Order: sequence, then C-alpha cells, then structure tokens
Amino acid sequence: MNTTLPSVAICIVTFKNEKDISGLIESLSNTEYPKDKVHVFIADNNSEDDTARLMNEKVDKLPFSSLFNQNKSNIGFDQANNKLVNRAVKNDPTYIVLLNPDTVVHKKWLKELVAEMELHPEAGVAQSLLLLKSDPLKINTKGNALYFLGLGYITGLYSSAKNVYNKQSHEIGYSSGAASCYRVKVLKRTGLFYPDFFYLEDLDLSWRMKLLGYTSILCPKSIVWHDYTFSKGAYKMKAIELSRYKVLLQNYRLPTLLLLLPALIFFEILVILGSIKEGWYKEKFKNYSELIKSIKIIRKRREIIQKNRKTKDRTLLNSMVLTLQFPEGTPFLIRYFLNPVIVTYGWIIRSVVWW
Repeated sequence: MNTTLPSVAICIVTFKNEKDISGLIESLSNTEYPKDKVHVFIADNNSEDDTARLMNEKVDKLPFSSLFNQNKSNIGFDQANNKLVNRAVKNDPTYIVLLNPDTVVHKKWLKELVAEMELHPEAGVAQSLLLLKSDPLKINTKGNALYFLGLGYITGLYSSAKNVYNKQSHEIGYSSGAASCYRVKVLKRTGLFYPDFFYLEDLDLSWRMKLLGYTSILCPKSIVWHDYTFSKGAYKMKAIELSRYKVLLQNYRLPTLLLLLPALIFFEILVILGSIKEGWYKEKFKNYSELIKSIKIIRKRREIIQKNRKTKDRTLLNSMVLTLQFPEGTPFLIRYFLNPVIVTYGWIIRSVVWW
C-alpha cells in the first residue's frame, strides 16, 4: 500500500461520447499513480448512442477501482457531476478531479496535478494544461481569464505549447472544468456546481473559492489533450447570459454592483443589439423573466456566500481582466465599442472600491 501520495477520485460524465471512450480509457489506464489511491467514477447521461455500452465493456480494464452507472435521463453536466462527487466523497479522498470524456491524458498528468496542489495549500483548484487533440502541440487553454462583468474566456488558444510545458504553476482567473483537481475540504465549504447553471459553472465555483481566500492555479506540467471546438447558438448564448446574471448577483457585494451598474447597462445594450443582429433576441428577452423566477434561490445563495466570504471585492477586481476577448463572429458593435468604454470605467471602479 502506498502511503506517500494522497487519494484521488476522478469523476467523468459522458453524453454521446462513443468516439472518445477508447482513447480516454486507454490513456487513463497508463496513468502513473498508486493504484490503491485512485477511484474512478463515471456516469452517462442517458446517451442515445453506444457510449454506455462501450463504457461498460472498457471500464473494467482500468487498473483502478471504478464505478460506472447510467442516469435514467439527461440531468445535465452539473447535476451529474454533483451526484458523482457526492458519491466519491464517501471514500474520503483528498482530491476530486473532474475530467471531460473527450480528453486523452499524459501518463504523468495526475501525479503532476496532485503534486502542485500539495505544494500550494492556498489553492482550491488546479487545472491541467489543456492542449488540442486536433493539433497536439497547440494550446486549448492555459487557464481561463475572469472578466469583471461576469464572463470568462480561455487563454493561449492555438498558440504553441513549446515554451509552456516546463513553466512553474501560477495563479489564473479560473479553472476549466475539463481537467481540474479540486481540494475536497474546500468543496465542502463552497458547495458544488449549482444545478441551474448550464454554462459558467466552473467560473462560478472558482469565484466562490476566491471569496473564501483560495486560489485557482495552472499546472503546466500536467498535460491533457482536449477535443475542443467552439460552438455558438441561440440556446448557448441565452444560457451563458442567464448564468452571468446569477454569478454577478450572488458573488459581488451590493455597493460593488451599484457602482458597476452603468457598465452593466452599457454591456447589456450592446448584447441586446448583438442578439437582434444574430437572431437570438427572443431568447435574450426570455432571460429576464427566467431571472425573476430565480430571484428567491439567488437571494438564498447570496446570503450564504456573503456571510462566509473572506476576500474583498477590491482584491477580486484587481485580479480580474477588464478587457474582453471576442470569438469569431462577434458583432461589430460589441467588438469595437465595448472595450474602450468598459476598460476606462473598470479602472475607475478599481480605484474607488475599497471594500
């Protein structure tokens, strides 16, 4: 029995991933970590393809203790992960690792990831360096930037990973849920993903960790390849916007929200204009009624978060980015009018907020 390395639970949620299963299981099987210190928990969200069948066939080939089950319906990424994590913590692991099913891991990925968490007790979560499956020497993300108006974006996309591999771990805005190691004792304080989030759940969880005084770090020596593709549609944009409202209302202090209001209104106007141009304005306006319906649960979460927080908004704002990077296809109005105005206002807010 190995007693030098801490125990880890790896949680994986699948949905229509039949093409990814073989590569995932094979790479996990080659992971260099004490076999008795790893437990793998996998759940399928009622895929209509052969994902569940393939996983049933291959999961027993893992050299670690493993458990696979199929949910009776698609309960979503957040709820499925929460169920797995709640099951996993019964084994009393030191760390929970969330891993996307469309990934392939380097044999040393887990050992490097855990080593950095052991070296940095102030870290609540550490992210692997995510590279592109389609171009294995190029970066998917080397950590995500946290934008002060409640959004985030990946950094380093399509750039060379050559000069990143051997860098030291460092703090990042927030950790991508595609391959991240969470400290269980911190998760017990923050709670897990909120089940009504469909996007930005990893951003929100990292933000809540920051409020308790914990950081998010990147571990460049932990390598994971990810089948990343950028997609954009009415449903996704609607879900991101609704999650953004919730993140802001739950996590900022009230005086900060009031000071940010002019910037938020300006941002909102540009997003509305963009939604009209792109044809998802109906979904955009539906968000307002959905937000009103969510006020009760937002207020309840907010009370808990604000009561327990340790970090000032001033500290958080200084660690956030003021400039938003835009994906291809972003409307002209947003790309060329938002940043100049918002960045100026952001600097003013940083100088004013002392709480």
